[in-house]
Amino acid sequence: TGSAANPEDEWDGGLTTTFVFSFLVFALLMPIWLYWRRKFPRVYYPRKLDDPDQDTFTRWIIPTILVRGNYLLKHSGINGALYMQWKELSLVFLVVIGLIGILVVMPVYYSQAPSSLTFFDSITAEAIAPNQNITWFTFIFAVIIAVGFLFLLFFHRKGYVKAKAHHKELGGGYLLVAELNDIPKSVTNEEEIRQLIVEKSNEEVVKVAIIWDGEDIEKNQEKRLKNLQLLKGHQHQLEETGERPMFRPSPIKQVPGFLLCHCSKVDAINYYEKKVRKKEAKLTEARKEALDAKRHRGNAFVIFTSNEARDKIVENWSEICGPHDTDLGANKWKFEAAKPKDEIYWKNYNTPSPRRRLIQVAGTIFVLFLAMFWSIPVALLSNLENLDGIFGNAVNSLFQYTPFVYSLLQNLAPVLLQLALFAFAPYLCLYISKPEKHKNRSDLYASAMVKYWIFIIFNFYIFYLLFSSGLDLAVALFTDQQEIRQAFEGLNWSLYGAFYCNYLITLALYDAVFSFLQIKRLVKKYLYRYILRHGTEQEKNAVFAPRTYKYFVSFAKETVYFATIMTFAPIVPLVAVCGILAYVMNYLADKNTVVLCSAFDPSSGKKMIFIFALFIDISMILTFLFWIFFFSSQGPSSIMFAAIPAFGILWVLSIGLLVSTRLFERIFFKDYSGLAVENPLINSKSSIDDVSLAFTWEYITDPARSLEDKAVQQFLD
Repeated sequence: TGSAANPEDEWDGGLTTTFVFSFLVFALLMPIWLYWRRKFPRVYYPRKLDDPDQDTFTRWIIPTILVRGNYLLKHSGINGALYMQWKELSLVFLVVIGLIGILVVMPVYYSQAPSSLTFFDSITAEAIAPNQNITWFTFIFAVIIAVGFLFLLFFHRKGYVKAKAHHKELGGGYLLVAELNDIPKSVTNEEEIRQLIVEKSNEEVVKVAIIWDGEDIEKNQEKRLKNLQLLKGHQHQLEETGERPMFRPSPIKQVPGFLLCHCSKVDAINYYEKKVRKKEAKLTEARKEALDAKRHRGNAFVIFTSNEARDKIVENWSEICGPHDTDLGANKWKFEAAKPKDEIYWKNYNTPSPRRRLIQVAGTIFVLFLAMFWSIPVALLSNLENLDGIFGNAVNSLFQYTPFVYSLLQNLAPVLLQLALFAFAPYLCLYISKPEKHKNRSDLYASAMVKYWIFIIFNFYIFYLLFSSGLDLAVALFTDQQEIRQAFEGLNWSLYGAFYCNYLITLALYDAVFSFLQIKRLVKKYLYRYILRHGTEQEKNAVFAPRTYKYFVSFAKETVYFATIMTFAPIVPLVAVCGILAYVMNYLADKNTVVLCSAFDPSSGKKMIFIFALFIDISMILTFLFWIFFFSSQGPSSIMFAAIPAFGILWVLSIGLLVSTRLFERIFFKDYSGLAVENPLINSKSSIDDVSLAFTWEYITDPARSLEDKAVQQFLD
C-alpha cells in the first residue's frame, strides 16, 4: 500500500496544518463580522431591522437557528424550507456514521496497521493488507452507510410532499393558471380554445390568453416601466426639495455617468420624460403589429376558477383528450402548472426550443472541459508525494527543506483552488444559461444548477479521482511495468481521503467565516449607494433590498459533498468526522443568510427539487461504483459476490424512493389535497379578474400600465 513521502513527519495527512491555518483565519475574522453586523444592519439582517435582538452580539443566534418548518416556508419559500431541512437531516446522518467511524471502525483499522504506516494511514482502510477477510468489515460499514442514506432520502421525499402541500396553503393567483404549450400556429382564436377545454373537461375556464409573437415588445415595456419609476422618483425629489434634480447620463450601461469626464449634467425629469415617451411609441407600434399579425409560438395561459380544475387538466389532459381528438390540434397540447407571475420571463416565450437546446448543449460541454482542465493542477498539487518517483528527488528535497511549505502546497493549496473556483463557477454557469432564454426563473436556475453540478461532480470528484489514481498507477507501473494487479492494490486511498478531509476542514472554518462576512455584498451595496447618492429614494432603498438566495448553487454542492463523504466514510472514517464540522458551520452560515439576508423565493416549480433528488441518486451510483472498484482491488474475490447484488438492490430502492412522490401523498398527506381551493385570496371574483389580467399578454404589454399596478413589480425586480 501507499505511504507518505516522509512518514515520521507527515503523520496526520496534513490535517493539522490545514486546521491551524483555517482556525486562525476564522478566529481573526469572526469578531470582525460580529462587529460589522451591528455596524451595517442593512447588509447583514435587512429582513429583521425592526428586531432589537439583532443589534446585540449573541441574542439573535438562538432565535435564528430555531426558525424551521412552516415559518421558514412562509419566510423563505419552498426551496429555503427544503434546503434547510436537508441540511438538518444530513447532519443527523453524519453524526451517526461519524460516531460509528470513531468508536468502531478506526480502532479496528488501527489494530490491523503495520508499524511502518503513519498515524493517519493506520486509521484508514490503508491499514488493511490487500485480499484480507477483514475487508468484509469495511464492506459491512459501507452497506450500513447506504441503508442510512435510504432513510435520509425517505425523509427528504416525505418532507418535500409536506412542504409542497403547505406551500399551496399560502395561496396565490398562479394556482389557478395552467400554461398551455404546442398550440398549432394556425390556431389563433382564444375563445375556441377555451370552449374546447370546457367541452372536454366539464370544468369552468375563465380565459385563454395566447402569448403573441412580437419583436422586443416585452423588453420595451420593461424599459418603459423602469424609466417611469425613475421619473416618478425624480418628480418626488422636486416636490420635496423645490430644486430640479440633475445627473450625468452614461452611454455605457454598466458605468456611472459621473465616472466619464465627457458626460455633462442634464435635467433628470426632462431626460426620463423623453425616455418614457420614446419607449411608449416603440411599444405601441410593435404591439399593434403583433396583434394584427396574430403570430405566436404555441404558448398560452389558461385561467381556471379553482386549483382543483387546474390540476385536473394539467395531470390528466392526455386522458381527457384522446389521440384522435384533432380539433385545434388538442391531442398534441401539453399543459403544465404556471409559475408565479414574478418568475415569468415574458420576453423569452418566443424563443424557439431547438435554439434553446443547442445553447444548453454548448454551455454544458464548455463547463465539462473547464472542470477537466481545472482538475489537473488540483490533482498534481494534492499528489506531490506520488510525483517523487517521476521527477526524481525534487519533491522529497522540497519536503526535507521546508516541511511546512510542502504541507501547505499539498494539503491547503489545492483546497483553496477548489474553493476559489467553486465561488466563481455559479456566476459563470448562470451567465452562460441566460442566452438559452428560459421562460421562467425556475427553469433558468435549474439549467444553471445542471451545469454547476456537472462542473463540481467532475472537477471535485470524478476527474480528481481519475487523475489522482492515474498518477498512482503511473508511479507503480513506472517502478514495475509487469504488475498491473499490484499497481491497483497500491493505490493510495488514504491520500485521496486526506484531500477531502482537508477540504471539509477548510470549508468548515475558512469558507464559513467568509459566508458570514459577505464581503462582496457589503462592498457592492455601499459602492452602489455611493454611486446613487444623488439618485431617487427608491433607487437608494433598492440597493439594500434583500436578494433571492441562489439555492441552485447550494443544492448542487450538497449532492457532490454528500457523494464524497459517503464514498470515503468507510475507507477514511475521518472524512465523516470532518463532514460533521463542515455541515455544522455551514448550516449556521446558510441559516443566517436565508433567514436574515435573503428575500422570499417565490419559486414553486418542482424541477429544481427533482433534479436535486436525481443528482443525489446519481451520486449514490457513483459511490457504489467506487466501492465496487475498491473492494475488487483490495478485498478477497468472494466479496464481489455480495457487493454487486447488495449495491444493486440498494440502488433500485433509492430509485423507488425518488419516484414515489404520489405514493407519499396518498399515504401520509391525504388531508392536504385541495387546500388552496379554500384560500380566500383566490376565491373572490375580483381576485380571479386580477389573475386574468396578470397572465394576459395584452395587459402585460399595455402602454397605459402604471406603477400602481401590482403586476408591474415583475419587470422592476
